[in-house]
Amino acid sequence: MRRLAAFRSSFRSQPATNPKYLFVVGCPRTGTTILVRLLNAHPKIALGIERYIFQAERRRFIAPKLFTRDRFFTLKKGDSWITDLEASWPDYAALRERWDSATYVGDKIPLLYRRVDKLSDRFPGVRVLMTLRNIEDVATSWRVRDEHSEGGPWSEKGRFLDQWNESLKIAIARPDVISVVSYESIFQRQGDPQPIFDHLGLELTDSVRATMQKFRRTSEGLQRRERRVLHPDDAALIADRARLDLYEQLLSRSLVKSTEPVSEAGAGG
Repeated sequence: MRRLAAFRSSFRSQPATNPKYLFVVGCPRTGTTILVRLLNAHPKIALGIERYIFQAERRRFIAPKLFTRDRFFTLKKGDSWITDLEASWPDYAALRERWDSATYVGDKIPLLYRRVDKLSDRFPGVRVLMTLRNIEDVATSWRVRDEHSEGGPWSEKGRFLDQWNESLKIAIARPDVISVVSYESIFQRQGDPQPIFDHLGLELTDSVRATMQKFRRTSEGLQRRERRVLHPDDAALIADRARLDLYEQLLSRSLVKSTEPVSEAGAGG
């Protein structure tokens, strides 16, 4: 009986059957969450939303053993700011149901791009998708977040630009690991998401298409409601220090290409 119990415990602690690992990263307010929710509309993808954000900042870092079914759905102190998985994001209930059959498991941790070298060492063959968004929209989205927060990093002058520039430099340096997805191209310019799923070796499903259309309508509504003017302080910082040259390089690498122009900056993120 003890041997049987030990076998069952060992079996439950194994990752999903031969899983591949996928992580979504990017400067905060570039659309990482909406991209994860689009990916999670696919029945073969199961990604957390900042499930191990605190673990990823530690020296011990993250490892495949954290992505076993039992461990992933058992919150422990020091994992994340989340206190109840399914109460914080309804997606987790669906992830639990498909975990064992998922081709890809992983997490969305925006600043994980800073440790991409260690990530690729710990997770051989890992796929990393980085969201790319124009700097004016990022700046205004940080301002909106700051208005609804009490202090914290959102109010630090120039932090939005430092992290945006930093993410671009790392993406340029590691094209072997990081693939970029333009937020505007997929959610505002009717870009075809097919290349994302080709990149992952998956079929584009009707559930993904339906979710994408819903998110596009949401993005359009935000554009109409929140037509904010770029703050003069942010405009000055962008003119002085934004690495627009790197941004243009990465746009040419985006898995999703624009099919129509946008006349106004979008909102949200």
